[in-house]
Amino acid sequence: MDSSQQELPDLHLETQALLSTHPQAPELLKPELRVDEYFEHQGYQPSSVNISITKQFETPEEIQFRHKQAIDERHHQRQKEYLGYGLGIILISVLATTSIVFLCNKNTSQESQGWARTTLTSVITAVAGYVFGSKGSEKK
Repeated sequence: MDSSQQELPDLHLETQALLSTHPQAPELLKPELRVDEYFEHQGYQPSSVNISITKQFETPEEIQFRHKQAIDERHHQRQKEYLGYGLGIILISVLATTSIVFLCNKNTSQESQGWARTTLTSVITAVAGYVFGSKGSEKK
């Protein structure tokens, strides 16, 4: 129901109240009284009242299609997540392997070994922070 439509009180209770207390009750119960006139008499704008009482149900085909869409969406999200993890693992592996090769090679200059040591320390720190930091943030 959109904002321009008014919500009606229970019409059965409203009719009972009219019968018992309203001075014009006999006029309101005339068979020729239209619904629009009743709403106008009650102070509602007939065009803004939604009196639809039908409930729409999904067909089995629509349910199956919606279910398939949800499964496909979850599968797509999982693929994106795995792709991110995979690329991260590849990048970390390349950096760690390169750093270890530079550190173990005796012909490498001190400057290159310093770079390799710093990179390897950063990779280890990042992995440890991710593994232990993510478990701590889940408890919050």
